[in-house]
Amino acid sequence: MTMRAAYSVGLLKFLSGFTLISKEEVNEFVFAYMIPLLGWYFGAAGFSMRKVHVSYFEFGLNLWAVAEKE
Repeated sequence: MTMRAAYSVGLLKFLSGFTLISKEEVNEFVFAYMIPLLGWYFGAAGFSMRKVHVSYFEFGLNLWAVAEKE
């Protein structure tokens, strides 16, 4: 799964103010995430933290995550 990193929201809203990116696309995302929060969600869903891999991409503005149940 991929998602927006929490600290990218301010930058994206700033860029949309200058119409460099679409305001509609910026506003369609309800949540932004940080790696510790994703780990908590996966743990609460029953995934072993040994089988959860999370990292940043696109200059650190987005996150990807892969989880596998044991």
